[in-house]
Amino acid sequence: MSRRMRRIPAKIVQIDKLQESSRVAVLGTIIQKSDSAVIIDDGTGQVEVVLNENVPYDVKDIVRVFGRVYGQTIEAELIQDTKDINTDLYKKSVNIIKKYHEF
Repeated sequence: MSRRMRRIPAKIVQIDKLQESSRVAVLGTIIQKSDSAVIIDDGTGQVEVVLNENVPYDVKDIVRVFGRVYGQTIEAELIQDTKDINTDLYKKSVNIIKKYHEF
């Protein structure tokens, strides 16, 4: 019988609310890029995202990052292209989801 490895779900957060060691999902615009890292901005702040491989996206691309927070850095597990996402609708839905989880 194979054993499945489970991960803690990523918490959707804004950059100004990042907490160390939590698994997060952050949506933001790439404002700076190097070979193995990017800096993203979501309107509430900026954070460096470290990757294990070359970054396939460019400055001004909007991406969603899944990863763990260490200090002022996110160690990315996955970076997702969001060029086809309605960012205004995404932000509104995040606020609704947050209210639901507060109950």
